[in-house]
Formats: sequence, C-alpha cells, structure tokens
Amino acid sequence: MMIELTITEILAAFFEKIHVDTFFGIPGSNLSMIHEIGKRHCFKGILAKHELDAMYMAIGDSISRGKPSVCFASAGPGNTNTVTGMTTAYYENLPVILLAGQIDLRCYGRHALYEVTGEGKTVCQKDIFEPITGYMCTIDSNDEQELRNHLNKINKTLIRAVPKPVFLEIPQNVYEYKVKVDMHFFSFLKEKSPNNGVYVTDKLINAFLKLFDEKISILLVLGNGCRNIPSSELVELINLLQVPVATTLKAKDLMPHDHPYYVGCIGKTGLAKANKLLREKDNIVFIGSILHQFTIPNLTLKDKKVSCVDIDCSDIRRRFPEINYIEVDAVSLTKNIIKNHSHYKKCPLGIYKKRLQERNKSASLTADNSIGRFLKYLSSILAYDAIIFSENIHNCQNYLEIKPPQKLFFLSNYAPIGFAISAAIGAKITDNKKQIIAICGDGGFYMNCMELAVAKENNAAVKVLIINNGVLGPVYKHQMVQFGKSFCTSFQNIDFEYFAKSLGIQYANADKLTSEELNYLLLSDEVVLIDLVTT
Repeated sequence: MMIELTITEILAAFFEKIHVDTFFGIPGSNLSMIHEIGKRHCFKGILAKHELDAMYMAIGDSISRGKPSVCFASAGPGNTNTVTGMTTAYYENLPVILLAGQIDLRCYGRHALYEVTGEGKTVCQKDIFEPITGYMCTIDSNDEQELRNHLNKINKTLIRAVPKPVFLEIPQNVYEYKVKVDMHFFSFLKEKSPNNGVYVTDKLINAFLKLFDEKISILLVLGNGCRNIPSSELVELINLLQVPVATTLKAKDLMPHDHPYYVGCIGKTGLAKANKLLREKDNIVFIGSILHQFTIPNLTLKDKKVSCVDIDCSDIRRRFPEINYIEVDAVSLTKNIIKNHSHYKKCPLGIYKKRLQERNKSASLTADNSIGRFLKYLSSILAYDAIIFSENIHNCQNYLEIKPPQKLFFLSNYAPIGFAISAAIGAKITDNKKQIIAICGDGGFYMNCMELAVAKENNAAVKVLIINNGVLGPVYKHQMVQFGKSFCTSFQNIDFEYFAKSLGIQYANADKLTSEELNYLLLSDEVVLIDLVTT
C-alpha cells in the first residue's frame, strides 16, 4: 500500500525511529521545517543562546543517552557557528546530526540572503563541513529511492562501531515536497551497531591472551574504546589477566578507583605512579586507545613491546608502524574471554594483588590544595549514577574518584574550552532524573555562561562548579614553563553571585559551604552555581 507523505513527515518519523525527541538550536527563516516538526509531531525544541552551544547540548544529550541527537541551525552564519562543535563530535566519534537550513532552490546562484550554495562567488557550506562529518547530503527532490538511500546512509553512519556526525541540508522549499512511500519504507533501520566485519575468532583470542604471558613486565591500558564494555565485565577481565591496569584520561570512569589492580590515569596530566609504570614496563597493551598526545606525551615506543587492540587500528598504524596490532571488537572479545577462557588464570590471585595494594597505598595522592580537597569530598557524595562533564582536566583526573556506573567525560581529543556547561544542560534536559554536574574554569565559563538561562527556562537542574582563579590556567602554566613569564592569560572576574541572581539561579561559595549544605545543593531541583575561589 502506498501513502503520500511530505518530506517533513518522513523526517519526523525517521527521527522518532532513531530515538530523537529533542532538538537543540536556533531557528531561522530558511528552517521552517523545525516549526512543522515541533507542532505536528510533539518533539521538544530547545532554544539555545548560540548555535555552538546548541551543538554542545546535542553532544551532551548523545553522550548521556548513548543515542543520536539533533542540532538545528539556519543557513549561513547559523550553520558555520556550529563548526567547532561538529569538529568535536567528529573527533569524539559521536552520533550527532546537524539539521542545516539552506535557501530556496529557486534562489540558487542569485546571491540571496544567506546564500551558501557555492553558486557564483558564494561560499558552499557543504565544503566547510565535508572534512568533519561521516556523511553529508542535501535532500532536494521528492525521489523516494534517493530519499531512502540518504536516510539509510545517515542511519549507518550513526550506529556503526565508530559513529560520526552527519550534515543534513534541506533547502527552504523542499520541506513540503510530497513523496509516495510504501508501508515498509523504514525497513532498512537497524537498532544495533554493525560489527564492521571484525569478528572474534579463536586466532584473535589466542593472539590477545599471548600478550599477557609475562605478567610482571606488562601494563594494560584501557582507552575510551572500552566504554561499551560493562564495568563488571571489565573488572572480571582484569581479575582474569591479573596484571596492573591503567586508564587513559577519557577512560578514567571505567575502572573502580579502589580496585587492587588499578594504578590510575596515565598521560600528560596523569598520576606519577601510573606514568612511572608506563615508562618502566617493557610490554604495554592498549585496548581502545587512539594513543593521543594526552596519553603518551613523552613515551618512547622504540624500546618497548607495544600492542594496540581496537576495532580499527588504521590511524594508529599510520602514526606508529612499529606497533603490534590486533583488530577486533573489544566488547565481543571481552565477553568471549570471560565466557570461554576462565581457565586462563595461572597463579594465585592474592600474590600479585597484595603487591599492588601495597604499592598503591604508598603512592596514593593527597589533596594538598583547595580544588583537590573539594573534589575529593565531592566524589564521596556523588549520586550513584552521576554524570560529570569537565574541562578541568588536571584536577579532575587526579582528585575526582569515580565509581561505575558514575560517568566522567572530557572532550580531550579536540579539547575545546567552553563545552562543559552546555553539554551538561543538554544531558539534563533529556534525562532530568540523573545528577548532572559541569566543572569548568572561569575562562571557559565566560564562553557559554548565558546558556544557564536556558537551563533555568527548561528546569534543567544542572550543578556548575567554577574554578575561580582569574587566569587561563593551562596556557599560563605552559607559558611560564617555556618563557618564564605569561602574556594575555589573566583577567578580572565578575561577581558570580550577582550573575547568578540575575538569572534566578542559586549561588554558593564553596569555601563557606558545610558538607550538609553541599549535599543539599547537589540534590536540589534548582540550577546551582558553586564558586570555588582559588589561586
């Protein structure tokens, strides 16, 4: 049976089927489809203060729910304002769609307002986004097969093992085009991620287990690619392998910080004890890590046996051709080993466990500053399933103690400043029951602080911890180390209490809070700005 639907109705049905119910952005005259979708199909629209922050909200929503999310922007400056956010989603492998407005097809090449078609001397907005998307397309006709193909490719890009953002451009007059479709139009949609052809075989499993024959000289490093492995299975795998395990910055929340085999985070801002092991061990196995600069800033791989286990090692192979590679899906590998290779244990668990416990105890990090002490205490009162978005990498990596299923997210691959608040708001809007916290410096805070008005308007009770020191901390430290003095890194802060009052949100000075008051604020149904003054 054939039915006739508008492209707006088809896209609304598509978004519903991929579990999108909230759109973040700023509408424009060439994006009238958003109005139609919102009114006809009961989707929720969140009006951001800036398109970049709308994209960060979509990123936060996607991270929190583990599902695709949508940001919308109008043609020209609206879309180009999202470029940093799209680049972040590309680097972080996030399934985010930019629903991009475009001028009327009949106005192409006539230098219409906001024309970004590439016709004549105009800029083509698709050329700008092409390098930072997994798939991009323009829906400019009512051809049923062409529309199906576009939506099929969009879906595959979003659900594949390594998802990427999508740029979906629709000219202004196309939304109401009518298309004849049958009842099975969306039969191509799949819920689960394809395996990308990398299957777990006995050969791959044996190759992986062989890496751990010499236990004393090995260090296992878990990266963000292990995020889809349940924490209980990761712990079971570590107990089975009986080796010390570290995590990269972005995988800090994947291992219980009190596990006897866990030695902490490695990398540029990691723990000294973990980085010492990284330097000393002759045999290092990375699972799900891209070997980012934060992970191995000063590590010489030449004199070590280094192995990388991931579903796609092509980029690492290009940068480090000397490394040993095992291309396999880490989730399937872990499940298979736990289920079929429990006999792999060769020595009493207690011997190595005791040695690691003693070393961890002697090398424990004490919080010797106000930020560290506050984060240590904050860790102890977090909700069971709290989600934290942080830009303050060094302090959170060293002092914040996360226990699964709690989650801690750094967007360190592209490392944008000013994303934490917007990402937290996006996550809270679509999952209001969870405790969502943003941790940022005062420099990053100014980049998107007005989005707290969006949080207030939508009853998204995020908690924002601002590190108030009047300086761009990482830049200042870098300049002092390299040049002995700083340039253009200090600034005069506003009165954050008055700022909070102007938005109608709660303010608290961290130094004056009792433990009971802090606990109350974290559990409250209000947007809260916590001001941690430090030097």
